[in-house]
Amino acid sequence: DGGDGDGNAKKRAKPTPTVLGVGVDGGFAADPDAARYETVTEHAVVLLPERARYALDAVPERVATAVAAVLAAESSTAKKDVEAFKLTADDRPVTRFFADLPQLPAPAGGVPPSGWRCAEDGCDKHENLWLNLSDGHIGCGRRHWDGTGGNGHALAHFEATGEQYPLCVKLGTVCADVDNIDVFSYAKDENDMVKDPNLVAHLAHWGIDVERMQKTDKSMIELDIELNQNYESRTLAAHSEELAGARLQGLVNLGNTCYMNAVVQVLAATPPFVERYASDDARRALLDAAPLRDG
Repeated sequence: DGGDGDGNAKKRAKPTPTVLGVGVDGGFAADPDAARYETVTEHAVVLLPERARYALDAVPERVATAVAAVLAAESSTAKKDVEAFKLTADDRPVTRFFADLPQLPAPAGGVPPSGWRCAEDGCDKHENLWLNLSDGHIGCGRRHWDGTGGNGHALAHFEATGEQYPLCVKLGTVCADVDNIDVFSYAKDENDMVKDPNLVAHLAHWGIDVERMQKTDKSMIELDIELNQNYESRTLAAHSEELAGARLQGLVNLGNTCYMNAVVQVLAATPPFVERYASDDARRALLDAAPLRDG
């Protein structure tokens, strides 16, 4: 079972998220370690900056009561935020161009079923390629925030042709599972992933039979999930200094709590705030002034 018999945590296989969401079926676990380990949780009161640790049965009753209230609290707003952080292909809007999309005559033989490359001179991209459904141009996608992706030639082509051919499909996602094929609209009033109810016909115009195609590239949702999985490890690997200790670590991010975390970190680095609320005298005064609750 992977255990060593001494009560240490036992590793389990980590499930791969299939939905861009936190705390939802198929998404990221709100507690990322929950699916990998059996954990033992202990609570204590830690006095900073000395980092003195006190068991809950060794602190004044007033402090113990406050700790119990904190541990029992669960924000309904936080629950709703976690549920709201979910994105699937079903959530994409239907493009307004699906019914009357212009399509130029296809070349003899159409678009080949594989071996694609970006059509722009000097570009060697052969992944993250997008087929313009109107004129058949194949261009690479935009560069991702982490430096991966393409050189933005699909967007550049849309702009160079007078912004009249907005719909593009990610070639590597074309397969029989039509609902999960990536389609993007560059139109300024859409400018997002969309659904094209006539996608099968639009692809057939270019000689592409979805029933005979195999998925060869990650969808945009899969890429987003992968980038979220790798972000923390890449960030830590980019720094050689110690990233632990007081005022160096913040709250565990639940997908959309990073803004609050950033504010708390700023406050923790603001001398007047620290002096008022985090000094020894201030902490003792706050504890002494904490009201007791009957019952």
